[in-house]
Amino acid sequence: METANRLNYLLIDDLINLQNPDPVIFGGGSDQLYFTNTLRGGYTTTNVIGVMTYGWGGASASPNQYRVRLAQNPTFFDANPRPPAPVVMPVSTTLRIASANLLNFMNNFGTNDCGVAGVDTGCRGANSLTEFDRQWPKTVANILGTQADIVGFMEMENDGYGASSAEQFLMDKLNAVAGAGTFAFVNPDLTNGTNSMGADAIKVGMYYKPGKVTPIGTTIALSTTAFVNGGDTAPRNRVAMIQAFQDIASGNKFIVAVNHLKSKGSACDNPDQNDGQGNCGIVRNNSATELTSVLTSYSASMGISDILIIGDLNSYAMETPITTIKNAGYTDLVDQFTGGTGYGYQFNGEWGYLDHALASSSLTSKVTDVMEWHINSD
Repeated sequence: METANRLNYLLIDDLINLQNPDPVIFGGGSDQLYFTNTLRGGYTTTNVIGVMTYGWGGASASPNQYRVRLAQNPTFFDANPRPPAPVVMPVSTTLRIASANLLNFMNNFGTNDCGVAGVDTGCRGANSLTEFDRQWPKTVANILGTQADIVGFMEMENDGYGASSAEQFLMDKLNAVAGAGTFAFVNPDLTNGTNSMGADAIKVGMYYKPGKVTPIGTTIALSTTAFVNGGDTAPRNRVAMIQAFQDIASGNKFIVAVNHLKSKGSACDNPDQNDGQGNCGIVRNNSATELTSVLTSYSASMGISDILIIGDLNSYAMETPITTIKNAGYTDLVDQFTGGTGYGYQFNGEWGYLDHALASSSLTSKVTDVMEWHINSD
């Protein structure tokens, strides 16, 4: 498939030779990229006029390849408009669960003092109050737009759960729009000790609606060496969070596990195995094995068979970690409900999904629908 894609690939060079240039000269139509003039995957183009060359693009991210050096900017046409809102779920749906990567949501900025747990406190989010004041309203709109009763999130600043924490800040903003008390968050420190979500500057977590679901049992902060290190000599994955809930309306009980496994571009003892899965594939697979093992024990102790694994697993649908989870009895819900056409991410012109929803066999039959909201994936 990749070989076929490459044969249908034309690289249009912007002649800038920088990574993340500002401004980006290609936008919708023929102007620069801007929030009112976006350029999305799936757009079509005409007027590609230039010189075909073969060579280096001028930066480490631009290796030798065939490229068109433009004589004039092409015109792009909106053939893939952004969907305005998520599709309405069937009326039979009683609960909605969402997974959202918040892209380094940190209410500390301009310093190198984010997170509270120690070894990694580098601030990665907004660089200023101005940037942050642009970020958080979009995040609020994103979460509320999903209409979810439980939101598993990734890349929240790991600075605890106090009044000044990023997690409390965002919850307050959500409740300011949705109504006081609409959302609460799961605090794993209450049962796992201070800084239970690890030493990384970012963490995973869960918001939920107390009017719809009630957390039950003990919150699990999955911080075992087998999971976090994944067989490496140093921590790689973020600590996972596992929480059981009871649906207030039906009384049904279920378990949600939120994850953020190590990225494909990160350092690991055994990096890229040249198997198409990038760096840290062994780590992700080992951690997937540990996750399903812990969930088996936890579900048995709780007497709950309905389990949902969500989050950024940094693995495409056919990669080894996902196969490992499926072999443990889980169903890839995105694949099942999209007929194999699901995507949440594009990289180098190829579409797939790294963010997943995988359900245990008993839960799969109770799921009425799954969708991906393509806010910015294109």
